[in-house]
Amino acid sequence: MADLFVPDNHAPDVPVYAPVPDADAQRLRRWLRRHYGGVFSGREQVLALTGANINSSNFRVGDYYVKTLTQRASVDYVDSFPEIAARLRAGGVPCAEFVSNAEHAGVSRVEEGGATHFLYAQRFIDAHYFRGAPEEVDALLPLLVPMSGALAAQSPTPGQREPYASLDLRSTQEAVAAELPARPADPFGLNAVAALPEAMEIATEFEGLRPQLDFSRLHHFDLHPHNVLLQGGHAVAILDLESFRALPFEISVAFTLFKLGRKAVASGALSAAQFKARAAAHFDLGRLARYARIELARRITAVLSLHYLHDNRDWDPDLVKHLRGLREAQQLFGTG
Repeated sequence: MADLFVPDNHAPDVPVYAPVPDADAQRLRRWLRRHYGGVFSGREQVLALTGANINSSNFRVGDYYVKTLTQRASVDYVDSFPEIAARLRAGGVPCAEFVSNAEHAGVSRVEEGGATHFLYAQRFIDAHYFRGAPEEVDALLPLLVPMSGALAAQSPTPGQREPYASLDLRSTQEAVAAELPARPADPFGLNAVAALPEAMEIATEFEGLRPQLDFSRLHHFDLHPHNVLLQGGHAVAILDLESFRALPFEISVAFTLFKLGRKAVASGALSAAQFKARAAAHFDLGRLARYARIELARRITAVLSLHYLHDNRDWDPDLVKHLRGLREAQQLFGTG
């Protein structure tokens, strides 16, 4: 295994935008004029947020942040985003406000090319991602409990109950294991063989814990460094509202601590021991360690399932990252 705490795909500290092809820019301007005619003139510069945008497209259009998503069978929750944002702000957690469209709604639907697209706009916030600085860690840790508490009264949609509602780690892992003997022993396959025994062990532990866990409330399950914006050491916006899903609070907060901690260590801002001391002032790390491992095992299993069972290799590079994560979590939570 390569060295731990190496910079990963969340390493850049500022959002990077690039020009988009004229045809794509014109299409987006047309959509915005149609649905937000009083806000957009149709002459704004359109820049695309670079990086991994597999499930959505993200833009800066003039003074606004604009996001588009293509409707999928599991996407029934986009209309809830403005309410999530409003509840977060009411609970003292920063989140950008939505711009109302011509129908006074926060989310627009666009029918084009035989598909339905979701479209929404928020005022652009000129800020940077989480860099791992001690003052940023101290700013975010006190928000984790209020962030979940703010959504206690919001009922999850069926789509928001995934991926945990139908999660069966062990069955998926066994299906992957059955595929391995017939597959070539390439680097990905060697890592898969190395990953499965520990992932299966964690799956067994999870099944024993499942009856004690609450899967009925919304929590952010992917608050990585690029899903929060900061200015001057203060959090100014929680991002990726699509990642508010129904899952146990323990898994949400544990994985968030892991992602923030590994960024702080990878950036050289804190040692693992220093981050652990800061986090331990707010949370019982010994109790949460197993839940960070559960979410890492879920992601490892998802990558393996996509590769071997669905012939989708988009997430292959994440396998080694999540395998390292199991070792990194031991250091951040003090279990190894």
